[in-house]
Amino acid sequence: MTTSGPEVVRLGNGLRVVLLHRPGAVGTHVVTHVGAGYRFDPPGRPGLAHLVEHLFTQDSGEPVTSRALTTAQAYGGASGAATHADYAEFHHTFPSPLLPRFLAWEAERLTGPRFTPGHLARQLGGVHEEITERRTRTRWGLFPWPALPSHLYDDFALGHDGLGVPEALHDVSFAEAVSFFTDHYVPSNTVLTLAGDLGERGAAGLERLLESTLGRVSARGGARERPRPPRPLRRDRRGTVALPASDRAAVAFGYAIDGPRTDPAAYAAAVVTARSVLSLDRHVRPPGGDHLISAACGFFGPCDSPDQDTLFFVGTTRGHDSRDLAARLDDALESLAADPPPAVVRAARARAVADRVRDGETAMGRARWAGRGTLLFDDAALLDRFVTGLGEVTPAAVRDVAHRLSSAPRATLHGTPGPGAARAAGPLPPPARRQPRPGPGETAPRPGLGRLTVPRLSLPVLQDSSSGAGRVVVVRGRGPEVSVRVIVPACGLGVLARTGFERAVRSALRGMRVAPERATWIGDRLIVAARAPATGPHRWEDVPTSLAELLARTLVQDEPGAGERAALPPAVLACELASGQDDRAGRSGAATAPTVVLVTGPDESRAPAAREPVPPRRAPAVPVPAGQAPPARPGPDGPGPGVLLRVAPTCTSAAFSLLPRRKEAVLPSVAAQHLAVAVLAGVGRLPLGRRGRLADLRNGTVVAGLEPAFEGTRAFLSGTCEPGRSGELLRETMDVLIECAGGLTAAEVDSAAEFCAGQWALALDEDGTTADLVAQQIAFGRGLAEIEVFPGRLRDVTAKDVSAAVDCLFSPSRMRGGVVDVRAPEGLPSAWAVDGEPVHP
Repeated sequence: MTTSGPEVVRLGNGLRVVLLHRPGAVGTHVVTHVGAGYRFDPPGRPGLAHLVEHLFTQDSGEPVTSRALTTAQAYGGASGAATHADYAEFHHTFPSPLLPRFLAWEAERLTGPRFTPGHLARQLGGVHEEITERRTRTRWGLFPWPALPSHLYDDFALGHDGLGVPEALHDVSFAEAVSFFTDHYVPSNTVLTLAGDLGERGAAGLERLLESTLGRVSARGGARERPRPPRPLRRDRRGTVALPASDRAAVAFGYAIDGPRTDPAAYAAAVVTARSVLSLDRHVRPPGGDHLISAACGFFGPCDSPDQDTLFFVGTTRGHDSRDLAARLDDALESLAADPPPAVVRAARARAVADRVRDGETAMGRARWAGRGTLLFDDAALLDRFVTGLGEVTPAAVRDVAHRLSSAPRATLHGTPGPGAARAAGPLPPPARRQPRPGPGETAPRPGLGRLTVPRLSLPVLQDSSSGAGRVVVVRGRGPEVSVRVIVPACGLGVLARTGFERAVRSALRGMRVAPERATWIGDRLIVAARAPATGPHRWEDVPTSLAELLARTLVQDEPGAGERAALPPAVLACELASGQDDRAGRSGAATAPTVVLVTGPDESRAPAAREPVPPRRAPAVPVPAGQAPPARPGPDGPGPGVLLRVAPTCTSAAFSLLPRRKEAVLPSVAAQHLAVAVLAGVGRLPLGRRGRLADLRNGTVVAGLEPAFEGTRAFLSGTCEPGRSGELLRETMDVLIECAGGLTAAEVDSAAEFCAGQWALALDEDGTTADLVAQQIAFGRGLAEIEVFPGRLRDVTAKDVSAAVDCLFSPSRMRGGVVDVRAPEGLPSAWAVDGEPVHP
């Protein structure tokens, strides 16, 4: 068994297993690729492959969900499935000790159909609901897929709706579903990829495990022959599609191109050409006018179809006329066909390579590429070869691709917005019944998952140095780049100033050759996730000082006006009303200086020496302009009404936020607080079939969580609803909190503990999630050593402890809140007050 590249093992029944060994990994990823995509849908049954994908996850012994899905999510892992043109994909993430169990389940599912006619009836309704949801209730309705292929290809195999047509699926028989399964879900048409620490069992032990599980599946013959490549388009075509949930028109331009197996170099050049067109369009687009927003090869990503693929551009328009956008696209292609600027090609090539390198940084991403490459191209190292091909694209290759595209026929698809443009799909089937929730005095049966023994966690901290200016923490990782998390306390900044401060931090990081990716606010801390090359020069010890100076300048300039605050979203306004300027000291937590978290590559020589001291530097004092008072510092909690109300006539939704008014002398343990929030807010799909106690409210949605506070953590509740219904939603929320404080079952607390403990352990398996976890520990004021012992503490928490934590954290007598609505909410409990005046139902 190799420890570097993928290894492909072919079993006696024809099933191929790809092994990706990652020494020291806590979690294992299993990805199954079956050559059963929507290209194999029989004529007249568009969406049958999608339906069978849903059925494949079912077990005959469990009516609602599969054992693999339930078990993976119960231990903090994840499961998912998708149907593409040439294959269906199923993936699971779980702790490594569960590998034999998951392989046995995969073997059972491949042995023969595990679904029943009852499963078929339920999944028909589920697929119908998914189609309606994704087409009519999302802004772009999956635009331009799956409508564009019907205008670009004449053949049914690629030209039909791969997601599915409800009118064509409503009378699918059980025999049709079984026939599709037995024809395509066979070992010779399947690739299973394992990624994790596969060396624990040894090569011989792993081989015996594969043969005893997957090797026992009968061969059952070969798969059906692949459909022929579609006929090329001879002339331009135009079409329209409805975008019911969109407020703006869109247009897509599609070209049929050869797949990567036909001409790998030309395909890589096509990917770079698409990005080059976007770069050229940015320089000529008029302000506020039509513009291209994306370009890609493949609706689901590159190298997703071996022989034929689609290159498409998507843009937004102010109306139905897209001639200006089409003319700019043609001008860009003609410019590239004449003389592509080397700088543009070089930048587009670098971005294309960076996207694919990022795919391979996670174990799941590399496993998906390896399995797909083995199934479609007989090449488990497809990702590495494709990245190499992208890096070798030259301006001459881009010129050749642009020359072909400028004269090739294309399909143009217009997306028309408006609520009346939805296609009638008939009445929806009744939703499947949820499993009944046990009453307060009942105890649900404990699922037969058993206790999982997770290997001892390891967090190799190479450096943890701090000074008056800030803190730098370096952790050893796996990837070729450095995962960066920058934590900047922003206590004292108003809501409007936070937006500008976040932009300023991003700009400052870019000036340091650090590429910011996303930003998250936890309490009054800004956490920016970024990446940086492993090779410097980077002076990370100087970053906290620079950010401290930036924060000091922003504090002086922060004077938001009341008129500007009226334009903020209702949820932000409600949070400000609930907390207020006097409450920010309690939310600022223990990190009083900027902090930089680095997760480096596996080579220790590239990281700073352990415990390397950082010379203390004092942030310079920022002068205050004459006549202006220095920024006020938050004060202690003062008396105030239970609920503050803000009436905003232009709101389209109402919102409220609830926070504790004061700290208790004795708080529950952090583990008990963690599980209390998990039981309320839901932690995935627990084995008990619940999504959290706050999931079934009738008048709106409410989320619960923990945020940093001066003493450690603090709970919060945030809800959204229709205007005028915030009072009813508050009352419902209080009823749920009182019920939970009265008592929780041991089964649901154990299930939440298993999920959270497994999720905590698996978080250390990837560089990005490791960086997030370390940053979260620092933001919450907890030590890094807590990471290794926290899963055990979660499992020691009892149902009584969690009930007491709910009562302590969310007691109505100690909560303060803010409500934003278009009118005074009705139905507030009489114990609450609005602007100091009691409100009676």
